[in-house]
Amino acid sequence: MKLYRTLIIVIITLVSFVSYAQKVSDYYILGTSGGVYKNGQKIDSGYDAVDMAVNAKGDYFILGSTGGVYKNNEKIDSDYSAVAIDASGENYFILGKSGGVYKNGQKIDSGYDAVDIAANTNGDYFILGSSGGVYKNNQKIDSGYDAIAIDVNGDDFYILGKSGGVYKNGQKIDSGYDAVDIAVNANGDYFILGSTGGVYKNNEKIDSDYSAIAISCLN
Repeated sequence: MKLYRTLIIVIITLVSFVSYAQKVSDYYILGTSGGVYKNGQKIDSGYDAVDMAVNAKGDYFILGSTGGVYKNNEKIDSDYSAVAIDASGENYFILGKSGGVYKNGQKIDSGYDAVDIAANTNGDYFILGSSGGVYKNNQKIDSGYDAIAIDVNGDDFYILGKSGGVYKNGQKIDSGYDAVDIAVNANGDYFILGSTGGVYKNNEKIDSDYSAIAISCLN
């Protein structure tokens, strides 16, 4: 009986692990026409939006072009003049056009000339400056990029360069993309959204034919 119970526990653990691994590999796309896609399937639509984010539970956050914030199709905030959003748990971080950083509606930082924001599960926020600097919680940690997007996994930060290079913590790890956005999951896999709608995971093309502006995945 003890052996039987042990086998059951092992099976349940393996099933849970496989399910988690599959879920972590989920990717979400924000289309130019306002549709939201999960692993190639449309799950929502009707947004006039500029960016999206996904938390570890698979909740998706949409940043509207007129400043509204939506979580799973429900409006939760408004009145931002903003360029980017990311999420960590139930917390969402907004990068304003004027360089302010907002967490759940409260300004927590300011003064950036920036193009993108990312947040990790610890609640640390990373800013990608328009002149190529990288900031973590207001402290400059890297520089010299000609880049368009940033995402993070723990303390590791991934940069998508304008010329199509991918950088992890300052080191180039991939190149050759004509792309618009990058996302990283909890396993450290990076996803690239190409300008012509292709989706790449660790340099392998896994999807195509989107007219899209943003990609995100569970982290």
